[in-house]
Amino acid sequence: MIGSRSVTLVGAVLGGPDHDTVDSSVRTLLASAVAGFSELTVPAGTVFGGYATRWDATAQAVTAEAATFLVWGPEAVGAAPALDAVVTAAAGDAVGSVTLSTPRETAEVPLVLDAALPDPGAEWRWTHPGR
Repeated sequence: MIGSRSVTLVGAVLGGPDHDTVDSSVRTLLASAVAGFSELTVPAGTVFGGYATRWDATAQAVTAEAATFLVWGPEAVGAAPALDAVVTAAAGDAVGSVTLSTPRETAEVPLVLDAALPDPGAEWRWTHPGR
């Protein structure tokens, strides 16, 4: 087990003079391979974009849930966000998604607003014609 995941490793040790030497070499090889793996988590609430209205309301597009990846060595998680056009919305409304990926795994995680983008109201509209 590596973190919360079961991993199957396949390898070979050749040319050992006896079973004890081969067994020891296999244990060393497995330990070094396992040490190279780790779990990387992109937590819920990670920011992948933002919105700003003409009436100075702002909100960020954040991950609605966490995503965990098994990585090898210095691998990183790549991200490709896709944000919807939003003018007004409530906190928690869906505003797109982000595709998170490693060389072995991909996950699409929904993005939501961390704050409301309220309607500016009649007064703002009256004092800002044409906007």
